[in-house]
This record gives sequence, C-alpha cells and structure tokens, in this order.
Amino acid sequence: MTEDQFLKTMIETIKYDDYEKKEEMLTILRNSVIYFDKTSSFATRSWQCWENIDLRVPIPLLKEARNLQKNLQDIASLVYIETDDYDFNQLNIKPKPIDLDVENYKEHDAFFSEIKDTIIQGIRNAKYLIWCAVAWITDDDIYNELFLKRNNGI
Repeated sequence: MTEDQFLKTMIETIKYDDYEKKEEMLTILRNSVIYFDKTSSFATRSWQCWENIDLRVPIPLLKEARNLQKNLQDIASLVYIETDDYDFNQLNIKPKPIDLDVENYKEHDAFFSEIKDTIIQGIRNAKYLIWCAVAWITDDDIYNELFLKRNNGI
C-alpha cells in the first residue's frame, strides 16, 4: 500500500463510520501527508521490523492533531496491512514542512462583475477555514458550496 492509498483509506474509514470528533479528524487528514518510517528494530515475528507512520500535519492544525493522536493511531492501526517484513508500531504527529504547501498569496481586489463566480471560486479554493461576514446568505449556489465545504471538514 502506498502512502497516498494509506491516507485515503484512513479518510474513507472515518467518513463512513461513526467516530467521535469525526469532522476534526477529517480536516486534519485531508490537509496532511503520510510518510512510512521503516525501522530496523525487530517486531514480534522473526525477521519482521517495526514501521512507524509519520502524519505530517499543517502547523495550524498541529495542536488539534496531537489532541486526537490516540484516535488517529487507532484508525492507522486498523488500516495498516502487516507484511512479512513490517508491522505497525506507532503513529507520529509531526509538522508538515511549510514549503510543501504551495501558497498563492493574492492581493485583495474589489469585484464589480462576476461577483458570484468569484465568491464560489474562493470557497472552492479554501483549504482550512472560511470566514463569512454577511448578515444573511440568499444565494442557493453560494450556500450549497459552503455546505459542501463544511461537510468536507472545512
């Protein structure tokens, strides 16, 4: 199993089962990367070594991930496929290097045409958090985009 497959399997496992703090765990995993750390320390079977899973979490989500480490480790243990060479040892929460995130910094602009499309694209581009400063939302398309992002843990 590749690191990407492992992460996607963890996400799907949480998504379709009943877990406490489900949305928080999904937000963390959707914005993180996984690295396999194969050790040379022997595990329980002959010639089998331990393998650690490094969960690299964006720094703004690091504290929450550490609070949920036990839950995430239990899911990682469930998803992990033992081989003749390696067995699951532990899940380590580590900061995701900042240079892995491609940040597109943009100046704030005023829009007077295609406002709805601009707002929807901004919602779709959100990675961690969306702030809405309006008295009410009357547009169904914008509401639906916000609702989708909320269901995806953003």
